[in-house]
Amino acid sequence: MIGWILSGITAIRARVGLRGRARAPGPWAARRSTVTTGPESLLCFGELMAACNGAVGPALLRERSDVAANQAEELARCWGIRDARTARSVLHYQLLEAHGQQLDGDFQRLQRNESSAFDGESRLRWQRARQAWAKAGLSLPHELSMAAHDYECIAWLARHCHGCGYLSEAETWLTLAWVADAAMRTFSDWQAYAASFVLGRATLLREGHQTSLAIRAFKALIGGKREGVAVSGLWQANPLAGIQVAEVVLHSEHAVERHGAPERRALLAFGALIATSGGARSDTLAIAEHERELNRLWLAERWNAADSGQVLQRMDWLMNQGSRLKLDALLRRPGSGACDARRNGGPGARYEQACRALLKAGHDPEMIDECRTLLAYDLERAAFGARLAFSVGLMDEERLWNALRHMARQARAAFDCWEQYLVSMVLGHALANEDWDAGKRLIRSGMELLDGINPFADYLSPWQECPLRQLPVLHGVA
Repeated sequence: MIGWILSGITAIRARVGLRGRARAPGPWAARRSTVTTGPESLLCFGELMAACNGAVGPALLRERSDVAANQAEELARCWGIRDARTARSVLHYQLLEAHGQQLDGDFQRLQRNESSAFDGESRLRWQRARQAWAKAGLSLPHELSMAAHDYECIAWLARHCHGCGYLSEAETWLTLAWVADAAMRTFSDWQAYAASFVLGRATLLREGHQTSLAIRAFKALIGGKREGVAVSGLWQANPLAGIQVAEVVLHSEHAVERHGAPERRALLAFGALIATSGGARSDTLAIAEHERELNRLWLAERWNAADSGQVLQRMDWLMNQGSRLKLDALLRRPGSGACDARRNGGPGARYEQACRALLKAGHDPEMIDECRTLLAYDLERAAFGARLAFSVGLMDEERLWNALRHMARQARAAFDCWEQYLVSMVLGHALANEDWDAGKRLIRSGMELLDGINPFADYLSPWQECPLRQLPVLHGVA
């Protein structure tokens, strides 16, 4: 089940203690604003982290040699960043982690005073930070999310990497644009963003003195009165809801190569949706190769597969029969059981909920109504599990590449584009699972793969890099 996939890896990690787009306007254009306040407003991000970890400067400028040397030493010691390649790699991983928001469920439970991964000392630190926020005369918003700490960390890190010469100006603006786009989707205003950062950081780290530093920084950023004189802050001049990034992206982002993607790299599009939902990288054939034991445990628990024969058996079922054999009949069509089911709750109600969520995300209503197969739900699970199996040595490389080619052939026969594939995947998940939080992550991850901001040319979205209709389908093995 996809719910197992999306929640299973997180649960397993918890148990073991681990923590310019130069192309014609497409569907993404309708989902993005075309108004911009200019790139300078993106410098609003990273300021709270700077109050705790060190200033980043008021603009994107190269640091003096002595300052850059000190910053480079800190980046190498604390982040393993030593050059442009490692800077892009670390930041790409941070973007995925922030997108996955794997800790947010526990953070929400903490706020409701329920048992979570943040019990004990973390809970005490969270309570103290909340008291400090109230003592400063600030109200506590409802939409708190751990994401604000991730976003600030990414912005601060990107600006430091640029100061050291590791990132180009375009890459830095695009990273800040990614942060701004994600922040506006998650928070209503700067107060919600700042409160989330302060309480999230206090929950994660044993740095109580930094709570007061961040609160003072927030007050300075939103402005106010000093000695009876009104003082404007950076955030007051740039409300969060008014920051627009579309023009910045269009003028800075890398052109996506539509026709020249290497054959095998294009096939990594399969399994990428689930990997992105879980905050994992999918740019190599093996997913999370550094977590082999976790992957092996996942396969044993979720696929009941402990050897290569069991992996192949599960893959064969997903590719040739799968859940679609029964669930396709529940799709909305004249005379189907979906209408009756949605009145009585259960799969039909979840199906309707998924349809509404897809519409809200900006997907074509006709594309949703005309979905007639849940093939993508089976193919995506097959590809993700197979790539995990390869990472632990339960499947050889050539067999896996060949399986991905078969998936490409099936997908090309059923879908015209990746957006149709996403709709099929989301509706399949809704009909088969009760975990709607996982469904929302699938939609958010699909949007990221379809038209998300790509700061680094090394890590372009496989869905943007190669259209579905151009996937390679020739087979090397019968």
